[in-house]
Amino acid sequence: MKILAPVDHLEEVNKLIEAGADELYAGFVPPEWEAKYTLVGSINKRGYKEAQFSQEADLKKAVEIAHQKNAAFLLTLNVNYYSEEQYEFALKEVERAIDLGIDALIVTDIGLILKIRKEGFPIPLKISVASGVLNPAVVRFYRKLRIESVVLDRTLSVDEIGEIIESSEGISFDVFVMLGLCPNIESFCSFAHYKTDISGMPCVEGYSFDFTNKATANHERWKNLERLRGCGLCALYDFKHLGVGSLKIVGRGFPTPVKLKAIEALSFLRKLLEDNPNITREDFLKEAQSAHKKIQGQDCNPYCYHPYFSKI
Repeated sequence: MKILAPVDHLEEVNKLIEAGADELYAGFVPPEWEAKYTLVGSINKRGYKEAQFSQEADLKKAVEIAHQKNAAFLLTLNVNYYSEEQYEFALKEVERAIDLGIDALIVTDIGLILKIRKEGFPIPLKISVASGVLNPAVVRFYRKLRIESVVLDRTLSVDEIGEIIESSEGISFDVFVMLGLCPNIESFCSFAHYKTDISGMPCVEGYSFDFTNKATANHERWKNLERLRGCGLCALYDFKHLGVGSLKIVGRGFPTPVKLKAIEALSFLRKLLEDNPNITREDFLKEAQSAHKKIQGQDCNPYCYHPYFSKI
């Protein structure tokens, strides 16, 4: 299992790879895009500068360093949909990514995928979590578009993840395991991901509602969510047996020390599984919970990515 980690600026690249990351993913809003659509109308679902490389030269250098250290570098073009006018800018960004040596693009918009295929751009595509891959039928759809890998939705159980992987040969799958736990199915979410001086992520604000239904009741459970506490370390035992391709850490725009702690915990537990192929689930869970406590400074919390485990 590879470790896929977010990177936001050049100074992080060496640190993240040395901590154990095998793949990095980043955002970059081209100046011509920002001038026309603003940073809030980001090309990559993050509308604030902390979650972007600010200079193309830095992005180019980051890719070079990653490759020197045998790590892959991915670029996010994962807005749910682009307008017809925006496709021209987005395709220029695809060309830029190829010129910079980017290893793959994380994409969502089906129209953009079709245009990339029509133009014959030689770059692998990874389907973003924003595409809502919730079952094997969705995977079969994307296979027809010659997709190499898929980021599975956060809401899937370990058993559901196993069912999708088992029925989908020839596709690599990423699962979320650390940080940034979200209360929503991202493909159905229309919140803009940007921050202001008075607000954080809109999905975890303390809204009040004048009516009650299942959706608002769910929000009451999640409002004021501590997103940095999202954890799925215990599920690594299952994911190793299921054949998961990459363990994804959320966190574009998060502080570097937070990312490093998450990578180090994943790296430690991955090595533990590799070095001890006969370790029991019970013993592994003890190690995972200990690793969680080192990261968070407290015992396991309600923000668990995968609270229900299959019986392998």
